[in-house]
Amino acid sequence: MNLVVAVALLVFIGFSSAYVFDKRSCDNMLPSLHPLTATDSGEMEGTKDSIEVTESDQNNQPKSNVHKEEIKDETLSLSLEPSLYKITVDAVKYRRNRPLTVKIGGANFNGVLVQARQFVSRQTSVALIGTFIDLATGIQTLDCYGGPSFSVSNTAFSQDTNLKKDLQLKWKAPAEDVGSIEFVATVVSGSTYWSFIKSEPLPFNDFPPALTGCGKDRSCFRYLQVHETCDDGKCNYLVVSNVENDYVVFTIGGKVEGDRGYVGVGFTMDKEKLSFIDMCVCMKTGPNQVDAAHYMVTDRSKAPVKQHEEMEDEETDVDDEHIWCRFRRPLRIPGSHLTDLTQSLFQIFLWGDLNPSTGVPELPKDDDIVRVIETWNHNQTINVVHLVGGADVVRISWCILVAVLVATLVELY
Repeated sequence: MNLVVAVALLVFIGFSSAYVFDKRSCDNMLPSLHPLTATDSGEMEGTKDSIEVTESDQNNQPKSNVHKEEIKDETLSLSLEPSLYKITVDAVKYRRNRPLTVKIGGANFNGVLVQARQFVSRQTSVALIGTFIDLATGIQTLDCYGGPSFSVSNTAFSQDTNLKKDLQLKWKAPAEDVGSIEFVATVVSGSTYWSFIKSEPLPFNDFPPALTGCGKDRSCFRYLQVHETCDDGKCNYLVVSNVENDYVVFTIGGKVEGDRGYVGVGFTMDKEKLSFIDMCVCMKTGPNQVDAAHYMVTDRSKAPVKQHEEMEDEETDVDDEHIWCRFRRPLRIPGSHLTDLTQSLFQIFLWGDLNPSTGVPELPKDDDIVRVIETWNHNQTINVVHLVGGADVVRISWCILVAVLVATLVELY
């Protein structure tokens, strides 16, 4: 996996000195006093995808020898005073393919260079991450590494002579987990600049789950509007499952209106009457309160009965109007009344409200319960996309298709 997905963003507003941020700034984040020449550009071609940054022990500033090498004019100086500026982000974690708002604020300034970097420690940051999007007027992007194929984003030039006090940027996270990240900036005000100003580290939030491998090493069911893609996990309903040794790991999520509701998946031998449903649900029981639970439905006319077996390794999350649960349960427990998930079963997908009095999930009407033609088989995977107002798009893993083809050829010959 190449971690250099995107790089820095630069804003210039009315400088008194003729200096620029360019590709030479990608590593050390320092402005230069002369434009990048053809010779300089050629030397930059060999830049590595992963960078090492040297910082001093005082104020996280570059060492003075780096400053003297890049800046050879007394009109531009590195401030050794505490930074007048601060980077804030509108989230404490980042989610795959989701945008964040990054704000640089404090005293007035002329120009800013901003990068999202993989966080390693307070001394070193490597690998530029993500993409700056929806750029405001006067903000452009700088291609630090790899060219357009890396969807880079970063460098802005503006001839506005007015000073700025705040700047907001929109940054989009990559599709994969790259570990904790931080936003790093250089801010220029007049003939002084502050370098390596940092935000707090942002760890990765694993909800919504990755959809890579659907139909191959995991089963996925998605229920969404025709115009949606679910790439950011914002579809109405999503279930991802995969078998790990003697357990099944389920990730269930979906949109729940209000503070009480659920999304769930059920298994039964009775596809028509829906009796004896083994149901795993993800429930929103209050503001920012989510729990996973296990129920049995002996008859459609009766309320679900909660099972006392605890879900193992339970994780939950609230994502605006969406809720998420991840847990694992055994495929089978000898001598237990729990459903044996090593057998072939019908799958149903359902969501609805919690009973106001008991807090137990209320089963939807039969027409609102989604059934799929693919049966549950722990040795096989499915990939089903149910489009509201459209037909199901079903993709079964290649191993299943090959098995079916082989069986057909055997019958023919």
